[in-house]
Amino acid sequence: MYSETYEIEQEYAANIYVSLPISRPTENKEKAISDFINALNLQLKLHYHACVHPLFYIDFFFDTPYIQSRKYFENLDQVIQKNELSMLQKISMIIYIIMGLGHSYKRGVHCHQDLQPSNIFTRDYIFCFDDLENFKKINKTADISDFVIETNHNKNFAYPYMAPEQFLSERLSAKTDVFALGVIAFELFNQAYHPIGIKTNAWWPKPKDNNPDLYCNSKKWEEWVDQKCPINKSNIESNTINDFIFSMLSYDPSDRPDLAQCKLFFIKKLKEEDELAMKYFDILRKKNQK
Repeated sequence: MYSETYEIEQEYAANIYVSLPISRPTENKEKAISDFINALNLQLKLHYHACVHPLFYIDFFFDTPYIQSRKYFENLDQVIQKNELSMLQKISMIIYIIMGLGHSYKRGVHCHQDLQPSNIFTRDYIFCFDDLENFKKINKTADISDFVIETNHNKNFAYPYMAPEQFLSERLSAKTDVFALGVIAFELFNQAYHPIGIKTNAWWPKPKDNNPDLYCNSKKWEEWVDQKCPINKSNIESNTINDFIFSMLSYDPSDRPDLAQCKLFFIKKLKEEDELAMKYFDILRKKNQK
């Protein structure tokens, strides 16, 4: 929204790939730079948490600001399309995202506003704990990026993940992020299907396999919101996780669980799946809360 991003390879640092967001050129250059700096300051407030994406270098090229951050090999959108995560990894991934959001709220963020899989990098802790079998069960972690300056009603974000209140220009809150997280969780646990009934990646942001561009603009998504966001259940299993995700996707924000309730639910499911893996997860969780 505020920048154009390039990918560079730093040969002197063991071929580490780096993303390089640069202030987007516009006719109003001063405003573009101001927006970029404000977005940068917001991200800097959220440092020092393993589930929030860090920036490590900031500079100007002549009068244009730019930043550098580590580019990890996959984002959550790519992970969802592969559909290779175990149930434990899927559950722990949602908890990691919740942890990152919770940290951001404590640092003064009203809500992320543009939470979507492509804005969430994934990392693999297995490189740190390759001799511990139970870490392999919860090793994939989330790294949230691209927090948005407080606009409270902006419609220029990813349509499939926008809450009804964003389309309606109503007050936003942490419950707005809960809705977006509900869509992400729905895709993660249901073979990349969106609650609207399509595989998101096949239709948005660019259609694949000769699909028409029906979902590339806001019209279809606004129609879905006008219908109170009905959930297409034809391609999904009936289970307690999906039932909880349905509550996260409630049209009315007051009917959605809050972030703390989401965290408690998924931690409970993680423990039910594998109690020993839960103990290892607690080690990571406590470490990241410091």
